[in-house]
Amino acid sequence: MTRRENVLNASALDALTVERLVALVPPLTDTTFVVRLDGRAVVDRGDPTDGSSFRRIVLVSAVDERTRTVAAESAVTLPRRTDRVRLAFGEADVETVRANGRVLLHRPGGLRGAETVSVSRSETLTLSFDANATGPVEVTTAPERIRKATLEVTVDA
Repeated sequence: MTRRENVLNASALDALTVERLVALVPPLTDTTFVVRLDGRAVVDRGDPTDGSSFRRIVLVSAVDERTRTVAAESAVTLPRRTDRVRLAFGEADVETVRANGRVLLHRPGGLRGAETVSVSRSETLTLSFDANATGPVEVTTAPERIRKATLEVTVDA
């Protein structure tokens, strides 16, 4: 249910079912419970009336994939909080891809097909291509959006 320590995965929460939660937390098998995020029930079974509630401030992470086509003759700045980038070269003629001046990909005969590389999610990166590069390059990023929320779990006694 988490993307990393202390960060909940928004899409996993959206897909959470009673069965999945009971499988993750077996003591819930024979009890009523409700899990709320910012007051909205994410998953519930019954109506816990005499239960115990716990509330925590959490971070919720959502990732939205974005694809754009850029000319290899120009540079492109990636959105912050992007931890990987997929480059599809198609008909482009590119030998080197740099991120903030550092070589990210290089193939003397030219890059072909598609490559996915990890990048730093904590810094703003600008991708550039070698000086003789030509043609369109498809750039796919998956920037992470994080928001604070209140997670409340109520379980019947």
